[in-house]
Amino acid sequence: RRRDQQNSTSHFRPIRDSIRIYRSLLKYVGSSLISFVLDYGLYCLFLWLFMSNALGMTAGLALAAANVSARLISSIVNFTLNCYVVFKNKPTWKNAGGYALLCAFNISLSIGLQYLWKMLPVSLELCKLLAEICMFVFSYFIQKKVIFKRRAKRGHAGK
Repeated sequence: RRRDQQNSTSHFRPIRDSIRIYRSLLKYVGSSLISFVLDYGLYCLFLWLFMSNALGMTAGLALAAANVSARLISSIVNFTLNCYVVFKNKPTWKNAGGYALLCAFNISLSIGLQYLWKMLPVSLELCKLLAEICMFVFSYFIQKKVIFKRRAKRGHAGK
């Protein structure tokens, strides 16, 4: 019997093929969740420590110090996970530098958004959470398309 010329039956397996298509995004979500839990937990801990009367920090300085301290630690974990697990890339100075610039942009935006939301009747912890959600999708695309972009190997560009 001749093979179906119009391919009237689909060979698409919805669950398996969807997982294959979205594997990178799913890994990124997992990596981000691990890093977020670490970042948020450290942020809350550092905010509590820095806001205590023992250190004598102003609220603004405590907010910035808590954000930067937590982000520094969680970024190292996130960069490592994204490099090896999500985007399957070897770490280089170039992608580490790009990642560091993205982190600097994200932390600046996060602190800025927290200062804006500080005027609302919500806690700094909730402001941090809202700021991080705003930056999640943006960070994925920058990492996928710029920082960890796979370069075509020479001689294999047409394949």
